[in-house]
Amino acid sequence: MQLNKKRTGSATQHRRTGNSNVSVAGSLMAAALALPGVVAAPVARAEAVPEKTTVGFKFLTYSENQETGKRMKVNSPSMYFLTPIKDIASVEGSFVLDSMSGASPSSYNTLSGASGKGIHDYRKAGDLKVTTFLDRAAIGVGIAASKEHDYESNAFSLDGRLSSANNNTTFAAGIGYSGDKIGSSNDATLHEKRRTTDALFGITQVLTPNDLVQSNITVSIGKGYFSDPYKDFDKRPDERTSWTWLTRHNHYFPGLGAALHTSYRYFKNDWGIAAHTIESAWYQPVGAGWLLRPSLRYYTQRAAGFYRDPQSPPNPPLDIVGASTATHFSADTRLAAFGAVTLGMKVAKTFASDWTVDVKYEWYQQRSAWRWGGDGSPGLENFTAKWWQIGISKKF
Repeated sequence: MQLNKKRTGSATQHRRTGNSNVSVAGSLMAAALALPGVVAAPVARAEAVPEKTTVGFKFLTYSENQETGKRMKVNSPSMYFLTPIKDIASVEGSFVLDSMSGASPSSYNTLSGASGKGIHDYRKAGDLKVTTFLDRAAIGVGIAASKEHDYESNAFSLDGRLSSANNNTTFAAGIGYSGDKIGSSNDATLHEKRRTTDALFGITQVLTPNDLVQSNITVSIGKGYFSDPYKDFDKRPDERTSWTWLTRHNHYFPGLGAALHTSYRYFKNDWGIAAHTIESAWYQPVGAGWLLRPSLRYYTQRAAGFYRDPQSPPNPPLDIVGASTATHFSADTRLAAFGAVTLGMKVAKTFASDWTVDVKYEWYQQRSAWRWGGDGSPGLENFTAKWWQIGISKKF
């Protein structure tokens, strides 16, 4: 969960609305994709061309701290748009500019940055997706790019969705490919590459007019450079295969006009990491156009097989001899065993003129002792992060 200077990912949000007709309820939800290059729409929608154009702007500020001091801070403005093309397709895209500063652990809990001067960097990223809508089906093609002074990534994706005749069941499949180039401010001769292929298969099923379940399986195969050039004695395998199983359940409460979204995510890779995520969010309309969404998430993971704790925490010198001779070795705390809790609250207001304003706050804390099913890695400092995000969008 910690923010890394090299980070990729996407999140798909979706909205559940109650309806007495099961078939109509099914048509409101489509299986969500989470592949490189897939643009994440603000809401999931039926297999039909959107009726209106949506333009949105968000500003996110992120900061993280350890007991020894402050770490990373990120300011991230972004723009999003979605527009129909006649009655057959839609185009959507986004652009983000991250401003990053601070320090990240070069080894275990020791705070430092590139060249020992801290991190000061900018990331420019954008993506574009075109979706064609057919009878009970949709096919999407997307591209994405991200660039920093020492890191560059380009991605491509193809996805499809097919709904049953009564719109109660939706099948989804997708494939994504990304190519990364990695450099280092500390080593001008470092020019490494990484290639990753992702495949997703999923199903969304309407159980009742008020209940919907979605389940996705994603497989990711990566080859190339996975080590962190800014961490001492960091030598990771040049291959990584990951598996993710995500299941969501949305239940609508007609009497309250509210919805409860719950999800479980299991992640495992061949480095030895296994992780569980349980999340719940409550969507409560209040008054004219107001929406409150409190949320709670718990995360726990097992350490990678080649992760090594220092001999006498906290902050001892590393076993330099052992690290230099080991085939694979890392003291990166993100590969350690730990647990984490995230608390969040979002408030949104939609106006009659189709303007929407929202504010979201999330607080995250990570502790070794919070790992479920066993002790976490010894000597880890408590880690805290928080996000503030404000957004505004307009439909026309």
